[in-house]
Amino acid sequence: MAMKKTTGTIKTSFLYIGHAFRTMLRLYQMPYSKEWDIVLNELLGALEKGKASAEIHNHCLRFSFEKEIYEVWVANRWYAYGNLYAKQKANVSWSNDIPREYQYRPKFSTMIRLNDVCKNLESVHHEVKINQLYDSIRENLKNESIYRYRCRLWR
Repeated sequence: MAMKKTTGTIKTSFLYIGHAFRTMLRLYQMPYSKEWDIVLNELLGALEKGKASAEIHNHCLRFSFEKEIYEVWVANRWYAYGNLYAKQKANVSWSNDIPREYQYRPKFSTMIRLNDVCKNLESVHHEVKINQLYDSIRENLKNESIYRYRCRLWR
């Protein structure tokens, strides 16, 4: 999956200025964890290499990787963003939300990378929905024109 990256030095510098203010004013809701940052980067790398899959599901990005499912919180950008929200084995029913005291945020650069993945997934999902809508409109128009043609034949 080719990832579109956040580009533009002005936009990126504004993001980092905002990050500095959020850090100084302690506006991040989760503490930073180097270990979680490493794990999240491994998940993102596996996704880019095609070894993992991801989908957006209820304010989370759900990764499927090595028979495990990781839900990473992607709502409330940037304040509560990128923390591990839930984890489960692929064949076990969903039940284990991670307690808040064990939820951490990654580095800001990892958050930007995660945001790029979410934007790409949303754009692909949006494009699929638009194509489905156009297909249904075409089908309805086709059925309507067939109906009108049949009505003319019956008059």
